[in-house]
Amino acid sequence: MNYPVYPFHFAIDRYVFVSIGKRQITKVVTFTRMRFPHMFNLALGDMLPDGRVDDSAISRNGDLGKIINTVIHIATDFLNNNPQAIVFITSASETRLRLYHRILSRYYPEFKLNFEITKLIRLQNIMHEVWIDEHMKNIPFAFLIRRLY
Repeated sequence: MNYPVYPFHFAIDRYVFVSIGKRQITKVVTFTRMRFPHMFNLALGDMLPDGRVDDSAISRNGDLGKIINTVIHIATDFLNNNPQAIVFITSASETRLRLYHRILSRYYPEFKLNFEITKLIRLQNIMHEVWIDEHMKNIPFAFLIRRLY
């Protein structure tokens, strides 16, 4: 991706960086272990004044490309440090899922050099895992990202 990256650091159980657009917003990325072996949910949110994280915030800070590129670098760091991990990405918002799908599809030729990226879709109420570059009209339910060895 052609966007620069915000400096980030790992603090206890989360990655933290500051979005500098229309205003300064502290962003937090967490990887939470799921019940499936080696699977971690990636969540991005805004840090609230009391230290909690709002992962449903819509910041509209004018720096989306830089934020997404920073999250990609954070996910890369996480997967480099946890090579067996599978990163699970989803959203309750269909709009965000479409955004994630556009980004992952657009940069797939670059990503596929280091990652295996698939999407989970529902067909006739059954979950299917398909390659990100398969052009299907179904809205993905989630994405799975694995580090290539």
